[in-house]
Amino acid sequence: IIVGSMAHEYDPYSWGIYSPTRVDYGIMVGSFCLFFLMFSLFVKFLPSISMTEVKEAMPFPVRPSGRGNPPAKEA
Repeated sequence: IIVGSMAHEYDPYSWGIYSPTRVDYGIMVGSFCLFFLMFSLFVKFLPSISMTEVKEAMPFPVRPSGRGNPPAKEA
């Protein structure tokens, strides 16, 4: 036989108004911070775009060959 407790009624509205404490806010903020830290580490170490693909798409830099900058000599 299972006896139900009479500490709370069945209607959750009659239990009262919930007001979070500092600990509740701290747990919530800490959870968000941990998520964004893990997301940042994931993006840093496992990027969705390979760096070789980015380097292939970038044009080669062109150096101006004016008076101040002599052209580079090939060896």
